[in-house]
Amino acid sequence: MMIDEVRLIQHGDLVERARAGDRGAFEALLAPLTVPGYRLAVTMLRDSYEAEDAVQEASLRAWKRIGQVRAGVTSVRPWFLAIVANQCRSMRRTRWFSVLRTDNLRNTDEQRPEEELAQSEDLRRALRRLSPEDRAVLFMFYGLDLPIDEVATAMGMRPAGAKSRLYRALARLRPQLNLEEVPVP
Repeated sequence: MMIDEVRLIQHGDLVERARAGDRGAFEALLAPLTVPGYRLAVTMLRDSYEAEDAVQEASLRAWKRIGQVRAGVTSVRPWFLAIVANQCRSMRRTRWFSVLRTDNLRNTDEQRPEEELAQSEDLRRALRRLSPEDRAVLFMFYGLDLPIDEVATAMGMRPAGAKSRLYRALARLRPQLNLEEVPVP
């Protein structure tokens, strides 16, 4: 038996145990997904404190909805990232988010060379001009290195729609950064 097959069997067992109410199995399933979920939330909300809240709330929602995960599912990653993305959208719709949101105070860019700092600031500025959904699809595909079908599941669309959104997001980003053509899968 291959190592990947053993992992799938163990993952499937964790899913079944979590669906049966085993909190430890649920935590084992979610543990490797919290960092990608947090990074997605920061990308969508542009605030680390709000992102922490979003992931925490998404984790609670995932626990309440673990019974919705189908038996035999090979990965809960797109399912959890979809919950995180939906929580971020919900938080953005609240009145207080737009009134009280502050810039990220946890910026540690002071240690980076000036040229790299300028490039990353240009990228951040260009990404801020994109819609949260465009930022999310770019981050999931390029930042988390998810396959397009998992991006589609997390975004609640078909793979062709996710591919199209990725293409359009790159097309909107390219002129702001003077980027050359980047191939889309």
